[in-house]
Amino acid sequence: MKSQLDHASTVQELLANAAKAYSNVIRNRLVLNYARQSEESIRKQTGMEEIKVREGAGLSTDVLQAKRQLAGAQARRVQNENTLRTSINDYVSIFGRPPPTNLFTTPRVKINTKSIPQTLKEVMDISNKNNYILRTAQIDIESKNSELQSATRSELFPTVEFEYEQVAKVNVSGTEGYEYDSTAMLKIDYSFNFGLSSVNSIMAAKKELSKSRFQKADHVRSETKKAYNAWHNLINAKKRASILREQAEIAKAFLKLAREERKLGNRSLLDVLSGETALYNAQSDAVSAEFDILDAEINLLTTMGMLSIKDFPSR
Repeated sequence: MKSQLDHASTVQELLANAAKAYSNVIRNRLVLNYARQSEESIRKQTGMEEIKVREGAGLSTDVLQAKRQLAGAQARRVQNENTLRTSINDYVSIFGRPPPTNLFTTPRVKINTKSIPQTLKEVMDISNKNNYILRTAQIDIESKNSELQSATRSELFPTVEFEYEQVAKVNVSGTEGYEYDSTAMLKIDYSFNFGLSSVNSIMAAKKELSKSRFQKADHVRSETKKAYNAWHNLINAKKRASILREQAEIAKAFLKLAREERKLGNRSLLDVLSGETALYNAQSDAVSAEFDILDAEINLLTTMGMLSIKDFPSR
């Protein structure tokens, strides 16, 4: 039974890692795309301002501001390229091959919403029942209890055996007919040990049982905390994603107005560049937050011991 739980726990962990590795490659590629768009937009605007300066219609300070923004965008792009490279390495370590070329155009990994409990109480009830660590700890207690009972029987109580044998003989000593010999024997075996090794064996078994019970109690506390945190992390991830989606919409509206006001001479180049940077960063954060929800869902189901391939809808 314990080996089956260990196998199921390993399968669940592998499934969780595979899903995260798959989705993180997509996540980091999308984030990198926003970083590249931001860099390209700023580079284009910088070039336009340089032309204006040469023609005497622009400000050199605007060009310097644009170059400063461009350097920041380049730094973010380089960092995101490294993050994507790392996620690809994680993917290879799990799947044994690089991501397919069409991975970035495939639908994202999603968890079946029916698999997610609706209340914290449901999470706790399911976790206490199905968590692999708690189930393994309970099996260990039962095993140690059996060892204690076995030690008690073998060391403190005698072994009682009853044997009965019957032999039938025909025409014995020239006498016709049957003759039966029956033997019954009761054997009582008891070991006298004046060194108290039997008591020591029982005490050792009791200590092992007590140790297993303390270990389970410790696991209950830690796994309860994990389940509690996993639930609230999911709630927080959903709230954060909603806020970041709203932030991206606001940044988009601001940039549109800033560009219009720039044409009218009411906004500086720095305002426009800052608006573009804010928009791409907000879009990047919003996309990443959606993947944070997926990670939180996977962590919650894993903590409850309920993650399976059925939780991922077929595409």
